[in-house]
Amino acid sequence: MLLSELPLVSVIVLNYNGKDVLEECIMSLLNSNYPKMEVIVVDNGSTDESYMIAKRYQPRVKLIRSLRNLGYSAGNNLGIRVAKGEYVFLVNNDAIIHPDCICELVKVASSDPRIGILGCKVYYKGTRIIQHAGGKLNLSATSLPHVGVFEEDHGQYDEISDVDYVSGVAMMIKREVINKVGLLNECYFAYWEDVDYCFRARKAGFRIVYVPKAIVEHFEGFSWKKRSLLQKFLYERNRLLFVLNNFSNKDVAIFLLTDIKNIVSRMVEAIRRILLGKSSYETRIVNVYAKERLTFSVSGIFQWGLALIAAYLWLTMTLFRRYTKRYIISED
Repeated sequence: MLLSELPLVSVIVLNYNGKDVLEECIMSLLNSNYPKMEVIVVDNGSTDESYMIAKRYQPRVKLIRSLRNLGYSAGNNLGIRVAKGEYVFLVNNDAIIHPDCICELVKVASSDPRIGILGCKVYYKGTRIIQHAGGKLNLSATSLPHVGVFEEDHGQYDEISDVDYVSGVAMMIKREVINKVGLLNECYFAYWEDVDYCFRARKAGFRIVYVPKAIVEHFEGFSWKKRSLLQKFLYERNRLLFVLNNFSNKDVAIFLLTDIKNIVSRMVEAIRRILLGKSSYETRIVNVYAKERLTFSVSGIFQWGLALIAAYLWLTMTLFRRYTKRYIISED
């Protein structure tokens, strides 16, 4: 295919205090084999002057600066609004894109007009341990199930496949999806926005596809190294927010009743961990790398409990305000 016939890919790198990782991300993009792309770095209110790294690569890299941290969705939306490409490729600042990644995504994307969003095979940085090979939507899970997580890659997930969602670490979106579905939902701030967007795209008739030859390495959790409790709260709150945003009142009620079992099981697991010194989940983990990455401490479980309580308090207040407002309007 001639260069003029290739679709323009707009790569949007969302950066927040990424002075230790941003340059490696930018360099991996500039070393991509795909010849027709623009790179846009959105600096999300960084306080470490990491945006200066992007400045050094101008004009090959376009820099957009926000005065404050807008979160994942709003920050990426700044870039999407100025992006010119037929495809928009959202990339975390702590991700390293392999040279063939964008080529492989575009190849699959152009094979079927129904394909709307594409995701990569994501490794933990510097390994062949899989972090993400597509995702399954499980609303009751402590963490969103990633296909293949903590497995060493032996080619077991080398088939292109339809999935429920793909990771926002590196997610390609066709322009048609943005035109039909709109921008990312800015209510989430962090977590579940990629799931929400894929869910909305599927409802609009688009396929969500995992592309195994599109390889990315990810330094997971870089942005949250010192804020684990807030991280857990946002995850739990946004899980509930996702349900409120996408399901009927009846379905929300059924979910909340079912979710009580989830809460009870977590509390039982916490008590077992405290009394026995080891969680039942921990005993099932055999991968050494997984044991190094996961934390099973009493304080960690306690934090999840606090996050759950805070998330449900938020939900209670949200539902109260929502139905009080409806009642006042109906009375008027």
